[in-house]
Amino acid sequence: MKVLVVLDLLAGFEVQFAEAVAGLDVDCLHGDDALRLVRAVSRVEARLASLRLAVAKRAADSGVWRRAGFRSAEQWLSSETGVPVSSARRSLRTAGQLQGLADVAEQGRRGAVSERQLERIADAAAGRPERQKDLLHAAEEGSFAGLVSEADRVKAEAQAEEQRRRQHRRNLDQRHVRRWTDSGGAGHVELVDTVDRCARLFAAIQARADAAFRPARRPGQRQSHGGYLAHASGVLAERPAAATGCHG
Repeated sequence: MKVLVVLDLLAGFEVQFAEAVAGLDVDCLHGDDALRLVRAVSRVEARLASLRLAVAKRAADSGVWRRAGFRSAEQWLSSETGVPVSSARRSLRTAGQLQGLADVAEQGRRGAVSERQLERIADAAAGRPERQKDLLHAAEEGSFAGLVSEADRVKAEAQAEEQRRRQHRRNLDQRHVRRWTDSGGAGHVELVDTVDRCARLFAAIQARADAAFRPARRPGQRQSHGGYLAHASGVLAERPAAATGCHG
């Protein structure tokens, strides 16, 4: 099985790496050599972090933490990795978000972004998947602070869009038509609907009112603008529903 191959490779790498590092005197390193090591270790660390996120999510989903006697997947992962429960929770959330972000996950596997960058990108892109590449570009070309700023902007866009969707759903739930007659005998109709539906209905009424206004411009026959609109509404009410352009 491929998992056994990976485990064997990691075990061999761990032994070889430990042996190599044991003889390394970092205090004697030339600055350029230290720089190269920082970059190499960071790439390997990022690749391993990406793999750890993915397999930790799989292990958590499988319920192994219950069999191990933990109360939650976060507590289990905290124990396994030696990080606070809050960090373990954040890691599992990031891993779940990455499942729907193919571009970000691929860059993580390549070691192109660090675990902290992955967390920021995934958290922002989860609400706006189409912005994955923008966020990855910010991580590649700019500072971590710049990535945080870009991620915050993307999250704000997603939150604003979600707020618009919620308001639209509320508007749909509140739709109604109410009719009543006042004390003077005048009839009233109140329509509450979404902005776009009301706009289409009013446009149809306005078009009919404009058509009635032109021949009525002769002296003594003109009404108020509101009167023409009311008349147009009555005319439209006698026509097929399709004529208003307002369909469900």
